[in-house]
Amino acid sequence: ELEASWPSDTGDSILSSSEATLSLICTVLKDLSTRYDESMSYIESMMENQLIAAIGKRLTPHDLDKFVKFYNAKLLRPTPRPFSHAIRRPEHYPVGLLSIESDDGERECIHSHSREVVPVSNLKIPLSAATVLELTGQQHLHGYMNHRFGTSNKRHQLIARARQFSAFILVIGN
Repeated sequence: ELEASWPSDTGDSILSSSEATLSLICTVLKDLSTRYDESMSYIESMMENQLIAAIGKRLTPHDLDKFVKFYNAKLLRPTPRPFSHAIRRPEHYPVGLLSIESDDGERECIHSHSREVVPVSNLKIPLSAATVLELTGQQHLHGYMNHRFGTSNKRHQLIARARQFSAFILVIGN
C-alpha cells in the first residue's frame, strides 16, 4: 500500500517509498518507546505502592541507619561502638573529647570498629627547628563503613573539644 502511494526509488522525486518506509518505522519505534516508558513507570509505581503497603511506611535514610546499627550489633563481634574518645594523659582526668559525628538532621557519633595497635616505635613530629613532638600514648586503628540510601546528604565532622583551661594538640595526617 505504501509502495502504491509513493514513487519508486528510480524516479527523480525527492521522496520515495524507501524514505516513506523509514519515516513510518521511526514513528512506530517512537510510539513503542513511549509506551514502554509508560509501562515501566506504571509497574514501578505499582511495586512501590505494594512495598509501602507491606512495610507500612516509606523508608528513609534514617530508617536504614537504624536497621544497619541494629543488625551490626547482632552480627559483628566486637560490636561497633560510637567514635567518641576522651583525650587524657595516663592517670589524669580527661582534657578533651574527640569524636566523629554525622550531620543529617540530628547529630550523633558514627559507630566504628576499633582495635588497639602496639606501636613499634614512638612517632616524632617536628613542630619547629627546636621543638619535636613525641607521641608515646596508645594507638588505635578504626574502621567505618558508610552506607547510602537514595539521595542521602549525610556529612561527617571531626569534632575536637577541649575542657575549660585545658589544651591538647590534634595531629591529622595520612
